[in-house]
Amino acid sequence: QQRRPLATLEMGEGDTGIRPSIHPMTINAIAKALNIRGQNQPNIPLRLTDDMDPMDIMMASGKIAQEAIQTQQKASQKDGVMMTDEEQQVAVGRIITVIR
Repeated sequence: QQRRPLATLEMGEGDTGIRPSIHPMTINAIAKALNIRGQNQPNIPLRLTDDMDPMDIMMASGKIAQEAIQTQQKASQKDGVMMTDEEQQVAVGRIITVIR
C-alpha cells in the first residue's frame, strides 16, 4: 500500500482530505507507559532509580513507541492513509520525551 501524504491526498467519495491526528495514538502510548511505570514491572524499566541505567529507560520507552506506531500503521492500512516518516518521528519523539 502506498502512503498518501496530505499534499497529494485525492478527494474521494466520503473522503475529507484531512489526515488523522497522531495525538490519540501518542496519548494512548504514553498512558500505557505510565500504567506500566505505576505497576513497577521489573522486566520493563520505566522508573529511574539509583541502579537503573537511563539508557534502559530510553530503550523501553522506544519499544513502547515502536509498538504504538506499528499498531497505528496496521489500522491505517484499511483506510489507505498511512503515517508518513515525519509523523512517525514526531510521535516517537513525543512518546520517548514524556516517558523519560
